[in-house]
Amino acid sequence: MLIQTLNRRFIVIFMCSSSYDADILVCRDLWEENEREYTLVAVKNPDLIYRCAPFFTQEAKNNAFKDFVECFSQDGQFYAVFAHYEKPLFQDKFSEESYFLRERLEIGKSLLSRVVLQDMPPCLLYEALQERNLLLDDALQVYFNYILEDIPYYGAISMERAQVELGGVFRRLLRQEIETLVMEEVVLFVEELEQCGFADYMAIYEAYDLIYDRLQALQESGELNPKSLLFRAWERIKKLFGYLRPVLAGLVLVTALGFLIYTAAHPAGS
Repeated sequence: MLIQTLNRRFIVIFMCSSSYDADILVCRDLWEENEREYTLVAVKNPDLIYRCAPFFTQEAKNNAFKDFVECFSQDGQFYAVFAHYEKPLFQDKFSEESYFLRERLEIGKSLLSRVVLQDMPPCLLYEALQERNLLLDDALQVYFNYILEDIPYYGAISMERAQVELGGVFRRLLRQEIETLVMEEVVLFVEELEQCGFADYMAIYEAYDLIYDRLQALQESGELNPKSLLFRAWERIKKLFGYLRPVLAGLVLVTALGFLIYTAAHPAGS
């Protein structure tokens, strides 16, 4: 199958998905000498075309968004063209491999650098952060694909929704540091993302950069340790005591009741 415009001649390599609203195609441009691949989102639903075409046309003017190549209409369909990356899924890499803190910090830096540099609208960042689109290679570099499934809902996907998705990614990325409480700022950073506390992408990057530098410095100085075993043991004891408190109260009540029954049956001096 060929899709031809004035400047390109796309050949379809395979179809990622198909629905009433859109087909997602992976293509190559036969007029390019390299083997670069593209994701074509072919919107078919006329009502959805009417709603999304102005959005993509406007976004095509965003020169920072390098992954978004172009958009055009043809044969009653609207096409949005994105870069396509043949990289492993982030989810699969994290399931198969164990990463040291230094490596996970670099992954976080790569992710946020791409977010800031692309400066994409929140609805597309939200889609890019989904498991099907979030990629990670062996060099610890993060990439996005654009298998777009939520176009009908773009009007309702805000910066806040995108931040929640980022928070989920960083909660997994820094799970060990969060669980062992190595640094309070790590927990606060993830919670602030999940609570939509940042004004823009740059504010998120700057907050992470502080954590990145401090964790690196603590690790290099040998001071990066979780809270003491004594502290964690005490936390567990307090938690256990919270569960046991009703039981202990019941035992005290039963003992007191038993004592009253005994003294009534055996009065002093009898």
